[in-house]
Amino acid sequence: MAAGADAVYFGLATPTNLNARAKAKNIALDELDDLMAWLHRRAVRGYVALNTLVFPDELEEAESILRSVVASGADAVIVQDFGLARLAHAVCPTLPIHASTQMSLTSAEGIGVAESLGIERVILARELSIDDIRKVVQQTHVPVEVFVHGALCVSFSGQCLASRTLGSRSANRGDCAQPCRLPYRLVYDEPPRFPSAGEAKRSLEAGRCAEYPLSPMDLAAYELVPDLIAAGVAALKIEGRLKSADYVSVVTSHYRQAIDAAMAGKSPAFSEREIRQLEAVFSRGFCHGWLENSRGRRLATGVGPARRTSPAETMERTTRGQGRKIPLELVVEAEVGRPLRVSGRTALGHHVEIESSQPLAAAIRHPLSESLLIEQFGRLGATPYRLAGLKATIVGRPLAPLSVLGQLRRAMIAQLDAAIAPAPRTTAAEPQVAALREALKHARHPVREAASPRLRVLCRTPQQLHAVLACGVRNVIADYSDLAGYDAAVSEARRNNAEICLATPRIQKPGELWAFAQVASHRPDAVLARNLAALSYFHGEGLPVVADFSLNAANDLTVQWLRDCGACRVTPCLDLNRRQLEQLLDHARPEWLEIAIHLHVPMFHTQLCLFRDAPAPKLKNPTACHAACQGHVLSLEDRRGVRHPVMADALCRNTVYQAVPQSAAERVPKLIAKSVTDFRVELFDEAEDRQIHQLVGIYASLLKGSLRGDEAWRQLQALYPAGVTRGTLR
Repeated sequence: MAAGADAVYFGLATPTNLNARAKAKNIALDELDDLMAWLHRRAVRGYVALNTLVFPDELEEAESILRSVVASGADAVIVQDFGLARLAHAVCPTLPIHASTQMSLTSAEGIGVAESLGIERVILARELSIDDIRKVVQQTHVPVEVFVHGALCVSFSGQCLASRTLGSRSANRGDCAQPCRLPYRLVYDEPPRFPSAGEAKRSLEAGRCAEYPLSPMDLAAYELVPDLIAAGVAALKIEGRLKSADYVSVVTSHYRQAIDAAMAGKSPAFSEREIRQLEAVFSRGFCHGWLENSRGRRLATGVGPARRTSPAETMERTTRGQGRKIPLELVVEAEVGRPLRVSGRTALGHHVEIESSQPLAAAIRHPLSESLLIEQFGRLGATPYRLAGLKATIVGRPLAPLSVLGQLRRAMIAQLDAAIAPAPRTTAAEPQVAALREALKHARHPVREAASPRLRVLCRTPQQLHAVLACGVRNVIADYSDLAGYDAAVSEARRNNAEICLATPRIQKPGELWAFAQVASHRPDAVLARNLAALSYFHGEGLPVVADFSLNAANDLTVQWLRDCGACRVTPCLDLNRRQLEQLLDHARPEWLEIAIHLHVPMFHTQLCLFRDAPAPKLKNPTACHAACQGHVLSLEDRRGVRHPVMADALCRNTVYQAVPQSAAERVPKLIAKSVTDFRVELFDEAEDRQIHQLVGIYASLLKGSLRGDEAWRQLQALYPAGVTRGTLR
């Protein structure tokens, strides 16, 4: 703040730590009021980060936190969870809500859907280029904010499941273990590898992986500040939590300098010394991230830990200054026999008018002068103000004791501080979680007869689809990397009297609505929507829509909101454990949900093209796309020697999947007992008809009740050479 920030954001230390930096030194709730008052006295806005997913049993606590945030005068909350945003708007409709980058908003179409939650600002995904950002700004009236400095995530924010899958620490809960910073080896056209425990241990000890293809350099966009401002960006954001005070001070002061220069029409270019100062406080190497639409060619470091710096470099750091002061212009009227009057205005538009309690006496010696007024009213010390000008009208030879001038100065500061403080907001009197849940019970929904459990199978290739239909499955999902294949998929499903759902890409950016139009042109029975833009688009096309787990439905308020947006069913997020899923079913109607009970978890979903960086045969033009993702198999081998498969989607984004499937087979009977009717099995690389038939048969028998959960689990272990994992639903 002292280095020139206009706003700061921070998390709260609460039992559930609902912020994306759970291990940071967060602000205690009983400190919040004083902190906000302190910030506002300095004309700095304070944003409270509640930017994680919220589980059903945490909503009441979240509401209590929101009421404390409102009472403190916080200027906004930063939110990831759709249900929490809905709750915040219900608790206090005038509380500004900012959509976190964790909300995965990448287009004007997606932002348009989020607006119904009361969103007043969107922090865009880091994967957008400046051209993308400009298009978003042109197509929406919601102000946008972008990150300009700090660590980059290799995955789209809010779409990373690697830490949760590999280490039971969820990035969507602020507890990321940063598996992207670990070494991996890209392996082309080699079979899967699942080492034994002994082999894995020896691989770790040998350190066989020495490459870091998923570890990005740090974002440093100071050179692009004029372009971002020209694109219409409302705010530039610096990652500061879990960083030192030196880091925050140095980086903020440099960007303050860059912004001020750009606004004055000057170049924001830094000297070599200033760049060294930025590198000295923390650096993995600097890049422009995705802002230049580089498709990641300069994004990954290829090396491991962050650079630490030499003592000489550390001495180059800039010292923390006092920051910018708010300019204050004063007019003083002094006349014998009248009170001393002071009026003024700050550069922010705040007014002040004060006068002495007694009229001024005539001076025998040392009458009041303009220079004395400037000296006394300029003594603003640690206040956020600076005297920018004083105009005095002095009639006669009035006397103004220094004590009187000091009292007036203190009264002036108090009045200005009060003018800066935000107006109090009104919160809903009744508990809103209870009210919203009660409304769900009485909401109008079509009455449905009790249905038998339905098995829906997701296929990634035409061969898988053919095999699944041959098994007698009549509810299928096609998720092809080539959207052109959807025409044949729909035709084959129709010939087999099967209902077919077509999946959309996970991310949609400006200019990519053509992908939705192509999916809609095949007129499937339903669409599996993986982002808000897809949900809105296909609902508008009159097609039934299923909201996938990538929309991060972690609680019943989110489920209901997604249904209000057009979803007929919602697949809960993969962060839920068994107990949390059961709690969700206690509040959300079972027929609203479609549970994924077998899948390879998509750990990293990234803009990086790992196929391009893999050690393929020598290419004449290594910077061009050679469609290596078509016809080649790519794996990411970790330190234990396990190879995690990589796939590219229709929009050239890569996903790294967990090497082995995760299954909730043992939990299915209990889910059926809770009246869940829709279950999904996702095929991955199963290529043999025999294996597909066995897999479908296991789950079909499980849903019919002719196979116990523990027996299904044993059969699945025998079906997959490397076994299966219980995942989050264990």
